[in-house]
Amino acid sequence: DTAAVHAVAEFHIENVRDSAIESLNNNATKLALDQNGDPSENNKDDDDAIIQFTICASPATQAQSDFLVKHCPIDEEEEDGTTRNYHEMQILKLALDIELQVHRSKEAGGTGTDPWRGGVILAQHIIQWYEMEQNIVQEEDAHGLVVVLSFASLFRGKRILELGAGSSGLPSMALAKLLRLEKLDAHPSSYINSLIATDGVDEIVRGLKTNITCNNLEDMIRVQHLNWSDDDEIEEVSVVDTILFADCIYNEQGANALFRACWKLLSLDNNAGSCNVIGVLPDFRVGINLFENKMQQSGFHSKLLPRIIFEEKIGSTSSTSCSFV
Repeated sequence: DTAAVHAVAEFHIENVRDSAIESLNNNATKLALDQNGDPSENNKDDDDAIIQFTICASPATQAQSDFLVKHCPIDEEEEDGTTRNYHEMQILKLALDIELQVHRSKEAGGTGTDPWRGGVILAQHIIQWYEMEQNIVQEEDAHGLVVVLSFASLFRGKRILELGAGSSGLPSMALAKLLRLEKLDAHPSSYINSLIATDGVDEIVRGLKTNITCNNLEDMIRVQHLNWSDDDEIEEVSVVDTILFADCIYNEQGANALFRACWKLLSLDNNAGSCNVIGVLPDFRVGINLFENKMQQSGFHSKLLPRIIFEEKIGSTSSTSCSFV
């Protein structure tokens, strides 16, 4: 008789997924069972209790993924007795009583379908920097000039753009909420061009618009399709002073594209020299070193910002760090 057991593992990074598939596929293995047919370490030396099988590993199709989401939901019971599916909508509670509703992109669209830890971390830090009375960084550079970084120098009165925002756009939405707290939306139309959230996937852009509308921020944030490798699209975006991104580098090709986009989008002729790129990057990922080296070779100064550890209600603490270039 032949039996099949289906196991599912989720990988957000394609090269990691492909490596896992290559290692697992056609791998012959053994499993020891007890008298009830359950796995048992005690019977690993009993030949009669051991079954042999071969692993067949492959990427899930969209239909298989949809089936998994439908039949294996992650639900939480609400106070009124209803349930909320974490695949569909989450609520992120931040400092200053800021809450963000995050709806999963209904059209999928790749890595931007769901919120990533990096976006959460950057949103948290933006609000923390707003609350800080002291500067984030104050030090002398190699030329003896005092470099001061603060919430005001990074954001107030600046033209801000988020690259690779995904369908959630958490950093942009957190920043928009702060603008509201400061009552800077007395004339909200004047701020539409000051805060732009972008992504390069059509389905994700539509999901991003949905989340911004659900959080009543459509008068604060302009959403725009932006493919980093498309020079024509980049030319259509006004130059900015501050760029935000989180978890946007997966390989060297993407690192090169991100660097080119940053270089073309920043107002580098600004005499004040206050162009900034703020990114959240994991400890290890292909392309990160390439991106940082290219930025430094182009005259940017790299600075690791102090990491603030939060008591998160959404999961375990990540090892991701905030870096500044």
